[in-house]
Amino acid sequence: MVKNYFFLLVLFPVLAISQSFQLVKDENPTTGGLNLNCSFREMNGKLYYLFTDQATGNIALYVSDGTAAGTSKVTPNNVSVSAPIIIGGNKIYFYATDGINGKEPWISDGTTLGTHIIKNINPSTDNSDFNTFSVSFLSAVANKAFFIGNDGVNGDELWVTDGSEAGTVFVKDIYAGSTGSQISVSNSMGTNIKDGKLYFFALNGSGGFTVNGVEPWVSDGTPAGTFMLKDIKTGFNGSSGTANTKHFVEYNGKMYFFAIGDTAALSGLYETDGTTTGTQLVYSTSIYRIDEFLVRNNLIYFTHSNGPALYTTDGTAAGTNLVATITNGQLNNVGTCQMVDANGTLFLRVVSNTVGSELFKLDSTNQIVNVKDIRAGVPNGVSGNIYQHRKVLQVYDNKVWFLGSDGSLSGALQIWGSDGTDAGTVAFSPLNGDGGFAGGNGNNYNIFATSFGMFMIYYNATVGAELYFYTSTPLGNASFTDNNNLKVYPNPSSGEFTIQVSNDFVGSKASLYNLLGQKVQDFIVDQNNYSSNLNRGIYTIQIQNGDKIISKKIVIQ
Repeated sequence: MVKNYFFLLVLFPVLAISQSFQLVKDENPTTGGLNLNCSFREMNGKLYYLFTDQATGNIALYVSDGTAAGTSKVTPNNVSVSAPIIIGGNKIYFYATDGINGKEPWISDGTTLGTHIIKNINPSTDNSDFNTFSVSFLSAVANKAFFIGNDGVNGDELWVTDGSEAGTVFVKDIYAGSTGSQISVSNSMGTNIKDGKLYFFALNGSGGFTVNGVEPWVSDGTPAGTFMLKDIKTGFNGSSGTANTKHFVEYNGKMYFFAIGDTAALSGLYETDGTTTGTQLVYSTSIYRIDEFLVRNNLIYFTHSNGPALYTTDGTAAGTNLVATITNGQLNNVGTCQMVDANGTLFLRVVSNTVGSELFKLDSTNQIVNVKDIRAGVPNGVSGNIYQHRKVLQVYDNKVWFLGSDGSLSGALQIWGSDGTDAGTVAFSPLNGDGGFAGGNGNNYNIFATSFGMFMIYYNATVGAELYFYTSTPLGNASFTDNNNLKVYPNPSSGEFTIQVSNDFVGSKASLYNLLGQKVQDFIVDQNNYSSNLNRGIYTIQIQNGDKIISKKIVIQ
């Protein structure tokens, strides 16, 4: 049986009320916090992340599409996962323990049945064995993943897997013997894999003695195809051991990186085509370091400790130019600025002597300007942390998202969004005045932008630390679909129309959204005479009953 409801809409402007973050699912029954790196990743339109399963005490892999019904645990009860998780094609790679094999490499297709150990590399069954303390996955493509493994003999060295036990092999003993080669890459500030080859920094040696120091390397997953690209700083100190910049960036078919040579003339921006002869200096600088890279507008943008300042390069010395100085800025660490592009604007986090750590942007006159002094004065408004596996600044819906504080609630971090204007830089939490905070406990930074919405870990005293979700487009999630349970007529209309729903949705909550994804009205589907104030335009009516959601676009002429 279906029921009809008549709606009269009076057409004049009304202030739209933005959507807010919503609790996805109260996964754990207690109200405790979460001191954990959730290692958020997106695969096939879903979020995969780590979360504490309080029933078992293990750190488990979870999946979510932003709805309660679409959020569940993936790993078996006996498995505890270590961050980070990485994605390669349609597979998730991570290290985990199962109470039997110790800390070993695992793989998952996103389902419990498709989650299993890849190979028992280290004979130890101790979950906290010192030899496996630093093992982790590095990067992956569709058909292989590179990782640091330790078999108890060769130390922390490079391994590769195709996801099968037979296809999981030790690549090369870069530092011969039980000493590890200190392999380093960054997943957040550049590109470390190209054409199936891993680009990384490593230390070689033998018998406890270093030979070349930390230098740039490349590997195709075979011993012969794994070699040092160039001994840029001769001797055991290494060109990248003192440079601190441990990431590559892909640009115009080559990889670029920063290194310090024997002299100032041999220090600066390097390029490589993956061969020793094709690894060469592009732009020489005697300054301490180039800090981070971002490719945009067919150029590499990089921050430079001289000034400090923002530069661009087209991969040539002549095409490397100063864009703007970062007035009163400090580049204290690699990745200080966390550069991102949102809606055609370059955003940076600047640590300033005058306003603290705040959000800045490159304006139309090529000046780096403060978007908003979120926390007045020198105290930090934007979180000053740096992470190897995610950027502090995230981009979704043409906005920049980050954790920050205006000093309220004892300086608790909240999630902020910015369109690049002072008025458009606002806090999206605490939620409903609940006194909560975002990101998780400790030094964790658990916010993440996916293609379909923003996720965060948020804590309040009622439910504890849980996953929350924000989307600007109600129809962007697969759970929102048109179907025969909802009919609207006439459509288009002049402002008067009837909706027809099945009995399942009588008494349910309905919401109207505009084209920006902003909610403009809520109502209950049980009234015969309902009116709302709307502009002419296209809207979406969405009706929800439990986990069931129906929706329909309507046009007001």
